[in-house]
Amino acid sequence: YTSQFLLQDIIPSAAALGGAYSTVIDDPNVLLYNPGSAGYYKKNQIYLSHSVYPEDIYSEYIMFFLPGKINIGLAGLYKFSYFPGFERDEEFTGELLFENFLAVLSMSKQLSKEMAVGINIKYVRNEIFIYNSDIISLDLGINYIMFNNVILSLALRNISFDIKNGILGSYM
Repeated sequence: YTSQFLLQDIIPSAAALGGAYSTVIDDPNVLLYNPGSAGYYKKNQIYLSHSVYPEDIYSEYIMFFLPGKINIGLAGLYKFSYFPGFERDEEFTGELLFENFLAVLSMSKQLSKEMAVGINIKYVRNEIFIYNSDIISLDLGINYIMFNNVILSLALRNISFDIKNGILGSYM
């Protein structure tokens, strides 16, 4: 459950849609939701974001997108917060630091006018207090534009392997 931070929407437009972003084909940031959808995008793009959430939780996001015969996307997300300790009844409560890091390599290809496929390879690092985890994860995605811009989208997300504990499965 340490990777729950990935369930929060990073892109404001995705948050406005309640996370229902996997069929969007005109924004390369969709690679976080369905790597297949990024296969339709044909422009170079750099995206930078800084957010501050309640309780002083900070989030930094960067994404590079390079179209070509195979579209390549690189994304990074870093979330952190520090809660200083305080005195309570003459006793120090201790400090709490958490950090989450995500690195994504995305590859997508438009196979035809109607169909695109993609894959993400992700590295996830979680730290909270003295505990940490390192995870390698895959996302697979496919999009099919049917008729009148009706888009069928399928994404298998977070097929993962916990490096430290040797556990295969999904971390969400």
